Amino acid sequence: MKPPVFLLMLVLAATFAQADPREWTSSDGKVITAEQVGIDFDKLTVSLKLTNGETYNVPLARLSAADQQAAKDWRAPAAVSLQMEVGPPKSSQHNTWTTNWGSYIADFITNREGTVYLRNMGVSAHTFRVRYFFLGFQQGSHANAPRGLVAVGSTTVQLTPGQAADMSMFGTSVSHVQNYVMLGIRIVNGQLIDSVAVTVEDEDGHTLDVEATRQDVTDYVTKNYADLVTQSGDAIQTTAAVTQVRGQPLTVEADN
Repeated sequence: MKPPVFLLMLVLAATFAQADPREWTSSDGKVITAEQVGIDFDKLTVSLKLTNGETYNVPLARLSAADQQAAKDWRAPAAVSLQMEVGPPKSSQHNTWTTNWGSYIADFITNREGTVYLRNMGVSAHTFRVRYFFLGFQQGSHANAPRGLVAVGSTTVQLTPGQAADMSMFGTSVSHVQNYVMLGIRIVNGQLIDSVAVTVEDEDGHTLDVEATRQDVTDYVTKNYADLVTQSGDAIQTTAAVTQVRGQPLTVEADN
């Protein structure tokens, strides 16, 4: 379908309401309200969606100089597919003191490892920030102690449409155990990781998705996300890395 004259677009735009209006000015000064949904740099056209739902490919040359630049700078909203696999806890004991009666003081180090799979499902290239939250409880405290942030890590990856990235994550926690067999006393201090969550953000800091080992953890991270990011500087910093990027860029055509 050929794009209608700019005046016709103006009439249509004035007839229908739009949730997120954006004014566009033509090279001859006419103004419409529409949403940009794509751009074709080969054909030098911009896809504008009118408030009645119809989409037209308008030559960039028909727009004002300022709106031509705005159209070129446009980036489609990010969309992702996020999956996570986390292995079972792996603990190792580091004794610092033992007796012949079985008493000891030891540090137990518990590691959690996992893999994150992220795919760009949108129509524009984006740089994504992936955050890893290792959550747990303070051992030796009250049974109803609140969940807290034990360790955290983050990494970034740039993906074109259709590309996917495999990322590794690693978190650790330390528990200090004092076991006095003859006295029947066992004192445990330190933190223990009991769950893992992963979040994805776009370049503007918008959270696109949250995955966790349990639904209640997903709800917790979603509700307390801003606080968790703020607390990240005080938590144990973990290893997080992109191991590979897979797939070829997809060619996405604008609506006619």
